[in-house]
Amino acid sequence: MKKKQVYIILILLLILGSIFFSLAKFDLIPLVHNIFLIGGFFLLAALTLFLGYIFGKIKVRKKATKIIKIILLCLYYGLIGLGLYFYIILGVFSYKTGEKVSYRDQTYYIIDESFFDPYYVIYKKTGPVTMEKTGPSYNFIPDLTEENIEKLILGTYEYKEGSTSHEETVDKTQEEITQEVEESVQEAQTREEKEALFNSLDPEDLIKIPESPYVLGIVDKALGSSYFYYFGKEENGKISYISELKGYPAYKSGEIKEEKIEVKFIDVNGKTYTYQSIDGGKNFEKIEK
Repeated sequence: MKKKQVYIILILLLILGSIFFSLAKFDLIPLVHNIFLIGGFFLLAALTLFLGYIFGKIKVRKKATKIIKIILLCLYYGLIGLGLYFYIILGVFSYKTGEKVSYRDQTYYIIDESFFDPYYVIYKKTGPVTMEKTGPSYNFIPDLTEENIEKLILGTYEYKEGSTSHEETVDKTQEEITQEVEESVQEAQTREEKEALFNSLDPEDLIKIPESPYVLGIVDKALGSSYFYYFGKEENGKISYISELKGYPAYKSGEIKEEKIEVKFIDVNGKTYTYQSIDGGKNFEKIEK
């Protein structure tokens, strides 16, 4: 093998290794991801064909050896064809498509990662060519109006992962549809009552999260060292109910960190507890700091 051929093989291996490492290690924005995916295919094909060409150029004298060489070459090219076929199949499912949207001067991607069922994932751009998953996943994406984009990113859109989209409703029985309607009406009535109570609280019982539309309302102070809160979002002077927090200590502070809502509480002994929500305040989880 000539020195020039060795250099070509090493360069191809280095580039391929960098591409596959980047695809495996990082969530790349769709354009870069797809370029790497397609480029990796052609480079891999070029490398394997080049190795086959070098092997084919090896001279043999004996007839039996020539037959073995031909058989090995046939097997080699057969394996190459099979390997590249599977690469194409995997590439089809790995190819990233979706919509690029903007929210609060930050770029997001709604990526279609559907396999057999619809599956959409929200990614936030974190660098020139990288992004990270943020918020919940969905099996139905509405028209991308400003309001819907905000709900999708904050996790307050009603069709979440595991729920049923409009198109799937026709597969349900009439009894199931009627039951869901009744439950929705009951939930709406309960929600309406909670929002009415929320908006009737005294101003001193309303705690606003700084630099955000989110509000904590103290519903019950008679739980000893714990409080019963409503959590909601204020828009146009009216508070919309989102969730309730029962049995939490006294409020200490709150802030928005990278689209995550973080609230701190402090007990009678001065110990601070931090809770975080990644779905727009529907659920809070305790985090250790």
